[in-house]
Amino acid sequence: MPRLHHSQFNHLVKVPGEGGWALYNFATGTLERLDEAQKVLFDAAPSLPADSTVVRRWRAAGFLCAADEVALARRVVREHVMGIACGRAPLPLMLTVCVTERCNFACPYCFQEPGSLHMPREVQDALVRFAESRLATGTYDEVRVDWFGGEPLLVPDAVEHLSGELIALAERFGVPYKALAHTNGYLLDQKMADMLESCRVAKVIVTVDGDCAAHDATRRLRGGGPTYDRIVGNLSALRTGMSVHVRCNLSADNVKCLDGLRDLVSDIASSTGTAMRVVPAAVRKHPVAEARDACA
Repeated sequence: MPRLHHSQFNHLVKVPGEGGWALYNFATGTLERLDEAQKVLFDAAPSLPADSTVVRRWRAAGFLCAADEVALARRVVREHVMGIACGRAPLPLMLTVCVTERCNFACPYCFQEPGSLHMPREVQDALVRFAESRLATGTYDEVRVDWFGGEPLLVPDAVEHLSGELIALAERFGVPYKALAHTNGYLLDQKMADMLESCRVAKVIVTVDGDCAAHDATRRLRGGGPTYDRIVGNLSALRTGMSVHVRCNLSADNVKCLDGLRDLVSDIASSTGTAMRVVPAAVRKHPVAEARDACA
């Protein structure tokens, strides 16, 4: 019988300010608290009788194992990848749909080149035909759509039309449909939110970069002008079943605003009943954004 050993996915740490240890296994997601005596027993567990109660319990939880876990993980991943390549393993059909190049903002850190084109109807029709051809292969078990831009709410008709077509395809092929939308929030009033919800958008991602001063320093209208009050006003008035992720692009200039933003969003969520939370993200350098900032 192969010899037992401690799992390579274990993480054992001393609990700060308390006696005892926290033991977590990243493969199974199992968490256990150990006192000092249990810690000594756990350290010696590979040499204990394999049929003892404590060894059987820790093995069932994944803290002890006899297999080469890395080799096993590699085999599982390899078989899954080969299954996808051979058309055996189902996977979602994931579509990121840029319905417009235009944006009503001119954020200096944005890496996207500003454009003026909306997605024409013939391209929308081609996208629907593409999705239909992929679903017809039978290898996809779900349709996931990410509405993107530019600012997608500048062309709500395109979002509404394509949503109807893609939802109808998903229903025809008997697979679930899920969607989310990225927006700067400036146009996200109740009417727009109702439209998105009717299009089965389950989550919207809205960017607010801290407090009013920090946000308006970067998230400004094209041609100039603040945006914070309008966006926060929209969020404060929102009543929707969609969840709202408030993205905060963090830099050295606004990192101290994060706690205040979390408090604000928590208060808005409590008063509106809309599920909202703050999702921090780091601002990354990009030559296009740097050049745009230099010319601003």
